[in-house]
Amino acid sequence: FLLRGSKIGATLGTLITNPVTILFIYPAQCWVGSRIIGKNLSYETISNNMDQVINHTGPWYEAYSVLVAQGMDIVLSFFAGGALLTLIMTPLTYFVILSMIRNYIKMKALRREQKSGI
Repeated sequence: FLLRGSKIGATLGTLITNPVTILFIYPAQCWVGSRIIGKNLSYETISNNMDQVINHTGPWYEAYSVLVAQGMDIVLSFFAGGALLTLIMTPLTYFVILSMIRNYIKMKALRREQKSGI
């Protein structure tokens, strides 16, 4: 909106690409984030904790505390990993896209010169 880009294009692009990229980006940023916060968030760890919550026979608040702790670890990992990957990927992406745009503008100007010269 602020850059006056196509709102329909942005929405469609997001709806098309997110279901594909979510399979790679979210696990990657959770893994990176779990290393940053010092937690072992493997699939097995999460699965075992969820089994404890589901099969818990004691007071409800004990199972709830396991669920809250697991959820907090996942949320913190998600945001910590996302922040680090954003800090790394944003400048890289910016300069790659900037280079592509500059090359496109040069090619377009060259084609325009070739057309006018013929």
